[in-house]
Amino acid sequence: MTKLDNNAHTIFCASDAGGLTEAAQDTIVALRRHGFNEHATKISRSMGRFMAGRSMVKVATLRQWSALLDEAFDLLCDSPIEDPCIADDTADVAQSYVIRELRALEAGAESTAAA
Repeated sequence: MTKLDNNAHTIFCASDAGGLTEAAQDTIVALRRHGFNEHATKISRSMGRFMAGRSMVKVATLRQWSALLDEAFDLLCDSPIEDPCIADDTADVAQSYVIRELRALEAGAESTAAA
């Protein structure tokens, strides 16, 4: 799934992202449904072009998304919501896709450095 360019900066596009776009959209919906509109807007702005299939992602962007999704997880876990597992079902899933890509990139960088 991970795509590296010559500079090892570009990771993947939406069509290669598996369930990331769906999980991110579910996270945005959950945040809005529970009143966290500002954070939902942050994620939507940060990931919008990617989710629409119009941009590639760089390592720094993946790290930013990971932090945003981690915060979304905390917000949803700490809020009085009817479904306490909503954070695991949305933000945690979305973040797991991002973390998997970061780990794949790091492993690729280590193998390139060793060669």
